[in-house]
Amino acid sequence: MAKSAASNTDTGAIYSPLRALVGGMDLSTREDVKPEGKLQNVQNLYPKQGSLLVDTGYAKFGDVVRGDPQATYQFYKKDGSSELIGITTDTLYKYDSVNDEWNYISSGTSTTADAGEPAGETVLSVTDTAGFSVNDFIGVALDNGQQHKTKVTAVSAGTPGTLTMQDAVPTGRTIAVAASVIQAKELSGSLSIQVSIVTWAASDEMIFTNGVEVPQTYDGTSVSDIQNLPSSGNLLAKGVAIFRTHLIFINTTEGGTAFPQRVRWSDTADLTEWVTGNAGYQDLWDSEDFLITAQPLGPYLIIYRERGIVRTTYLGTADKLFRFTPTITGEGAVSHESVINLGDSHLFRGNSNFYEYNGSFSIKPVGDELYDLIFGIAGEADPTYKVRDFALYIEELDEAWFFYTVAGDTLPKKVARYNISKGSWMVRTLPITVSGFGFFESIVTRTWATLTGTWLDQTWAWNSKLFLSNSTTIHLCDAGTNQVFEYNFIAADDDGTDIDYILETGDFYSPQNFIRMDRVDLNMKGNAVSVWVSFDQGDTWELLGTVNPGVTYTTERFEKQYVSMSIRFRVTGTGGGFGIRWLGLKFYDESEY
Repeated sequence: MAKSAASNTDTGAIYSPLRALVGGMDLSTREDVKPEGKLQNVQNLYPKQGSLLVDTGYAKFGDVVRGDPQATYQFYKKDGSSELIGITTDTLYKYDSVNDEWNYISSGTSTTADAGEPAGETVLSVTDTAGFSVNDFIGVALDNGQQHKTKVTAVSAGTPGTLTMQDAVPTGRTIAVAASVIQAKELSGSLSIQVSIVTWAASDEMIFTNGVEVPQTYDGTSVSDIQNLPSSGNLLAKGVAIFRTHLIFINTTEGGTAFPQRVRWSDTADLTEWVTGNAGYQDLWDSEDFLITAQPLGPYLIIYRERGIVRTTYLGTADKLFRFTPTITGEGAVSHESVINLGDSHLFRGNSNFYEYNGSFSIKPVGDELYDLIFGIAGEADPTYKVRDFALYIEELDEAWFFYTVAGDTLPKKVARYNISKGSWMVRTLPITVSGFGFFESIVTRTWATLTGTWLDQTWAWNSKLFLSNSTTIHLCDAGTNQVFEYNFIAADDDGTDIDYILETGDFYSPQNFIRMDRVDLNMKGNAVSVWVSFDQGDTWELLGTVNPGVTYTTERFEKQYVSMSIRFRVTGTGGGFGIRWLGLKFYDESEY
């Protein structure tokens, strides 16, 4: 970052401003020759209208779930309504927005309460016990609309019969006559196999697979196995997609035999027919690479391998339904959820970079500026757990977020943030272990009249976007606490944890002279903002001072006389509404090196 002269009143003084701080991190160039606006380090900050602001955070969404949460998915139906579904390693939930809780979804076995039960009761009389067993998890509707989630410890068979519950009816609540009683769907998912989900709009069904159970379908009432699958229904799949009205499974296991290169498809517009008609399969044996994920792109279905990409074209002829064309060899996707579909192109996390792909015979690296941090010989991304890493697109920020796992962790905590329009990179560090994600778009505006209880009973952030119709927020699933969190661009902290931030410039220097620092000016806002200086390229740091600019942008000045070959600055702090617009250094040339 060489000096640039500006007008000044001091003879021999040079004022070198950094007016643009939104260029992001660039570790691909030396610290002393970075392009204008590029920085050495940007942590937990994001660009907005020419400023860098401390990042927003997240808050709890719903109650704690059973099992490690892997995904939330908004299941849209033909009539315009939707349901928010949560999938964990253990079960399936539907979100109840009125009571802000996750409720079990039926496995297909259900009954009703035969008699009303008071608070404190553990024996539930039901009209029929058929299909219920000891150790089943059940959901029972309470009088206020909430679901009592508990476990069956004993069954007295009959019509009517009884189910003994591990947890008593909560204090202040009752179970009414004819209240719904459902058996929860049991899953055996793995955090190392990401959930794959699509919507089959023709029949209002949500299809998902976790690579461990037979692919499942949810019809808005209950969850069940997809019918008539090959190998007498004994089929597993690592990914699911929809292409030209065919349901597609990739990387399958059939009858206990693994076919990691297999693409299998249903009959036209019939997800229950897998043998006759246009149903079929093809093994992509031109490469030994396993198939990772499949995403639509224009007229194609793009299949990502471990180290390659295949473009699928629909032919529709009697002897050949699809054509599979290998387009890329040597690089592929690291996980099922590591590909972002932007409509006219894909962004994806590869093994050695982040890339953009448009369906052609080449890929464009976009992550060179962070290569050394993440992928290089000393890169912090841990390849052991790359199958757990994922990516998502933040529409409001025009950013792609790539979550990656670092050495010492088993799930992602760090996010490489790529601002697509600016072509800039920044890094976000989270205090939670993120095991999955989802999006939630509120369909109706929430009003006070729709809520129950007193003001103190409400758990909402009152300025949250989830109150507004058609507002999309992001969900982050935390396997450490079995909690879903909502990243809604409003919360000032990470569920009570203050957000630390760091900004570090490259080096100011003169090509042939020592330089004498005179002062540094920073136009910024916030509280308890610390400004540091280094004269040895970041090996050691000296605190210039800690200031409180307040809620409006103020120019803070720090004066220090010191002669060095280079000068670098760092700004640190925690939350406090921090923002910075520019930084400028006043210095003098001294003797030659």
